[in-house]
Amino acid sequence: MLVYVPRDRFTSAIREQIGDLLAREFGGHVSAFTPFFPEGALVRVHYIIGRDASGGALEINSEQLEEQISALSQTWSDRLVLALKDQPAGVSSLTAKYGEAFDLGYMELFAVDRALDDIRRIERLSDEHPAAVDFEPARDAANAGAVRATVYRFDAPIPLSERVPVLENFGFRSIDERSFRITPKFGVSNRVVALHDMALEQVNGATADIAQHDEYLEAAFLAVRYGEADDDSFNRLVVSAGATWQEVAMLRAYAFYLRQLATPYGPDYIATTLAQYPALASDLIALFHARFEPDAKFDEAQRNAEQARLSARIEDALADVPSLDEDRIIRHIRNLMQATLRTNFFQRTDGRVPETISFKFASRDVDAMPQPKPFREVWVYSPRVEGVHLRFA
Repeated sequence: MLVYVPRDRFTSAIREQIGDLLAREFGGHVSAFTPFFPEGALVRVHYIIGRDASGGALEINSEQLEEQISALSQTWSDRLVLALKDQPAGVSSLTAKYGEAFDLGYMELFAVDRALDDIRRIERLSDEHPAAVDFEPARDAANAGAVRATVYRFDAPIPLSERVPVLENFGFRSIDERSFRITPKFGVSNRVVALHDMALEQVNGATADIAQHDEYLEAAFLAVRYGEADDDSFNRLVVSAGATWQEVAMLRAYAFYLRQLATPYGPDYIATTLAQYPALASDLIALFHARFEPDAKFDEAQRNAEQARLSARIEDALADVPSLDEDRIIRHIRNLMQATLRTNFFQRTDGRVPETISFKFASRDVDAMPQPKPFREVWVYSPRVEGVHLRFA
């Protein structure tokens, strides 16, 4: 049998794959092969297939066989171009932009399907948002239970010393890392996209429910990246308690206010306590929403009943907290929520959360506040500023 392969695609590996295909189709083995390199764009290979003695009558579909051989001779970039053409219009138009964008290291490790996912994520990048991240369960069986984090950034890569501590504060440890350079064609020039592929596992050995928390994790990672959220161990609550980064910021703000009141519990200890009891942290978040969320679907009586129910559930759960200090921390935060008269937490400007969170307290209801207690006190918190405003009365 004579097989013709484009010269620029012919390799020993492709020659062996075609020989294996012919041996399977003809029910035998490759007895001999002779490659010939004439002038022109094609390489000719003469295969001799020795059929097995047990082989029966042959029914060969020539067109199908030619398609299989053609598929074997396709390069990774060829398969990517074909896959892009089969995508919806918004992706299929990216053939020229991404047809030659991926480096050899990427092509050796990942299939075309993975490249399609990466292209969709890279398309989310802009000058205003030059970084993106995606969390998903690990695809390979060797890392079952692990989490795969893929970080994308225009131009310069993000150093490991910047990425790893952020992920550690989310409760992960990095067990594998690979970086690649993607060069899509932007107009007449190429702009490098750094892609960091990281395998993670939770420090506590648990299996993260990424299907449930991936959007929260992605938003929280970018909030830290852009300076909208603090980079500290409170961020473990995104996975352990299923909290948004804004809800984590609310709990962090209350914890930092406790420091202003000179309680003996530092923010790190409070963060560790909340992460140790994620169900209690989740109930505290629910209590805050029940008190202040303006879009809650119940009237004032129902709102009060929901607060009472959650407070009682927290009280019941505290019976199983063995440490007196941890018990007091949870009680202090619940008390601060109950002493809060109003907050700007739920305000939105053009869909964006406030840069600073403020709470107005009925100071005499705050158990941890030392005497003399003012009539009212306003606490303002953000990653850049903390402040207490006393309301004279």
